Amino acid sequence: NCKEGEQGVGKDCQVCPAGQTSLAGIGKCFPPDAQTVSLVSRTPDRDFYSNSSGKETVFQWVVEGWPLEQTALNCTIPDSITSETDYHHYVPPRKFFNLTLLNENQITCVLKNGTTTLDTRYITRMGYNC
Repeated sequence: NCKEGEQGVGKDCQVCPAGQTSLAGIGKCFPPDAQTVSLVSRTPDRDFYSNSSGKETVFQWVVEGWPLEQTALNCTIPDSITSETDYHHYVPPRKFFNLTLLNENQITCVLKNGTTTLDTRYITRMGYNC
């Protein structure tokens, strides 16, 4: 793995071009302007879901910026969250969070970058508490 300030794969690491930097183990360099405060580029388009079909419903958040190590989605049912960081296909890099729900009544989710709240959602299953 490449060290901080290097790019490449495996043992084939090279120093980043002038004015660029990288994180250890990522192997891709970014210009300094990519070191932005994380920006939410996608949030769920609704705050409710129906499980009438018996199928799971997925809510997705996408955060852009660099670095993304302190970006986290915390929900009242943490086992239903998956995340993936993609440093290789996007500039600035993106982190994807998926919340998969089947039969939960009310869920609260808070998307944060460190101590900064980026998004808060209160998701309800349709028909609950009517």
